Amino acid sequence: MIKELLSPLLIFLNQVLFAQQIVPEIVCELPPELRENSGMVVLSDDLILLHNDSGNEPCVYIINDSCNIIHKSCFIDATNIDWEDIARDTKGNLYVSDLGNNNNKRQNGIIYITSISEILEQDSVKTQKINITFKDSFPPSDHRKMYDIESLYWHNDSLFFFSKNRRTPFDGVSWVFGVPDKGGQEHTVEPLDSITITSKHRYSGWITATDYDAASNVLILLGQDQFTAFVHHDSVHPYHGEQTTLTLPYLSQKESIAFGNAFVYLSDENFKGLPGQLLYRFPKKQLFEELGLDFHLLPIDYNTSLDTNRISDTLRISFDLPYDVNVACEIFDSDGTRVKVKKSEIHVRGHNVMTIDVTALRPAPYVVNIIIDGQPNAHIFYRERGENEHIIPR
Repeated sequence: MIKELLSPLLIFLNQVLFAQQIVPEIVCELPPELRENSGMVVLSDDLILLHNDSGNEPCVYIINDSCNIIHKSCFIDATNIDWEDIARDTKGNLYVSDLGNNNNKRQNGIIYITSISEILEQDSVKTQKINITFKDSFPPSDHRKMYDIESLYWHNDSLFFFSKNRRTPFDGVSWVFGVPDKGGQEHTVEPLDSITITSKHRYSGWITATDYDAASNVLILLGQDQFTAFVHHDSVHPYHGEQTTLTLPYLSQKESIAFGNAFVYLSDENFKGLPGQLLYRFPKKQLFEELGLDFHLLPIDYNTSLDTNRISDTLRISFDLPYDVNVACEIFDSDGTRVKVKKSEIHVRGHNVMTIDVTALRPAPYVVNIIIDGQPNAHIFYRERGENEHIIPR
C-alpha cells in the first residue's frame, strides 16, 4: 500500500536524468499523530525521536522502527509556533528550533533546550530557552526574504541554522546563523556567512533540515528531492567543505534528516496529495562511498560482546547487524601469533551469536578479533582449563 503511493514514472525519470542518486528504502508509514512531522533525532537505529511543526502540540514523540509511538513527552513551558528542526549534542541535550517563518514576518524566535534522559523518563519536561532576534527591519524587502529557518545542527558548543531562501528569482543562496548553545540567553543575530546550494529548481534547493556527523565530518542539508553533503577536513565550519549534490527519487514535502548508527534517516509529511508521512533510510556506507570516504575508518557500533571473558571450551560472540554482511573471526595469542581463523561468511541482519571451539588452545590470554564488513572489533579473553582437562607437557 505504501509503495503504491510512489510514482514509478518520477522515480524512473530522476534516475535517468541524475546519475548521482540515493534511493532510500521505506522503513514504515508514520502514525497520524506525526502527519506533520518536521524534525528528527536518531537515538538508535530502532529508536527515533520526532516532532511536528506549526500549530501542533509542543511535544516530541519516540517511535520504534515499525513507526509505533512508544513514548510522548511535552514541553510544559513552551508553545509550538513553528517548530522546524531538532538537534542533539554530545552532552545529552536536545535542542528544538522554533524559527519557522514562512512569510518572513517573525523577527523573533526561540530554541528550546532540554535533556534527552528526562524526555525518555518523563511525560512532561521543563526547558531552557535561547531567544533569537534577527537584526534587520521587518518585514524584510523581497531581496532579503531569508529569515525562514527550518534547519538546526550542533557543533563545538554552538548551534547553527540556515535560511530557507524565499527570494524571487531563486538563486540558491542560504544565510548561515550561529549562537552559543547556552540557555537563558538572548541573541540578536545577523548572517555569519552564506552558502549556495546547487539545485535544478527552488524546491530542491530549499533547506528544510540538516544534521552533522562529527565522526565523518559530513554535514547534510535536505531539500525536497535532493540533499547536499559537505565534507570538511581542515575547516572550522562544516559548511566550508567540499559540496556534493545527491538526488532523491521523487518530490515530496521532506522535512527531516538525521544520522543514525548505521543508517541515514529522513522523513516527509502528508502534503497536498504528494507521497508522504513516511520514514525512510539508506546505509551510511552508501553515502560515504558516494563522497569518496573510507567507510572502514568510520566505524559502526555492532554491539559486539563476549558472554564471558573466561572461557573453557566454547567462545560465544554476540553482535547486531543492520543488514546482511560478511563476518569473519581470528584469534591471536599474547605474542601476536594468529592461532585460529573462522573464514568470512554472510550473516543475516539482526542479533547474531557466533560460537568457536577453543579447546585446542592452551590456557592463556588471547585476543579475538571479529571482522564485520571489514571493520575490526577486538576483545580479550582468557582460556581456562576445563574440569576434566589435563595439562599436556610440551
